[in-house]
Amino acid sequence: MRVKSNKIAIAMLTCLPAIALADNGWTGKGEFGLVMASGNTENESINASLEFGYTVGKWTQSLAATLLRAEDADNEIANRYTLSADTKYAWTEISYGFLALRHDKDKFGGYDYQSSLAAGYGHKFLDNDIHKLSVELGAGVARFKENLSEQKNEANIIGFHNTIPAGEETYPIIRGGLDYAWKLTDSTEFTENFLVESGSENTLLENKLGLSVAINKNLALKLGYEVKHNTEVSHDGIDKTDTLLTTNLVYNFTP
Repeated sequence: MRVKSNKIAIAMLTCLPAIALADNGWTGKGEFGLVMASGNTENESINASLEFGYTVGKWTQSLAATLLRAEDADNEIANRYTLSADTKYAWTEISYGFLALRHDKDKFGGYDYQSSLAAGYGHKFLDNDIHKLSVELGAGVARFKENLSEQKNEANIIGFHNTIPAGEETYPIIRGGLDYAWKLTDSTEFTENFLVESGSENTLLENKLGLSVAINKNLALKLGYEVKHNTEVSHDGIDKTDTLLTTNLVYNFTP
């Protein structure tokens, strides 16, 4: 794990200057955090994310990826990544249509993966130099695969460890989202990103809070807090709510 995490870190850091120099109209940012401890406590964790956006005319495309991995002295204790993409078309200066795709894979979560595809309407309630607030509402489909591979088949009276086939479900959902940014000072910004996907099989709620302080034009420090909650999980041994507190270095790509 230690070697793999270091390779990931090096790969991400070395790609940043190349992306920043690619003055092709794309904007975005990368975040990276690494914790390594040795001695009486042996653990290592890495979290990273990349976000890109491109606007041409009335169209805006966005791509994002996140990674979380952690290991203590003996075992891997976290392994999660998310991928998302969305396309927006501006009908007016304050209203737009959107198409959003999301995939979340969590080795230790209630689901092996959760994916969704939704389309709908978005509205910008605030859009000025201090406050930006947009709300989205749409509908689509979600699909999940239960994380049951490590459960024991209690029906096996011999007591051998059996693999239980993981169930997969596809169901319609209502999707809602809220994005808010508050520029507290010239160098400090507070952000909140809220997502809800609700259907007959499960309701997913996710909220991300961030407070970033700029060091210079390209670099910033960010404190983040994320809460993810599923109303239904695959079995009783899995918590419905996950939280994550991070402190990251942020690199803003400036064309």
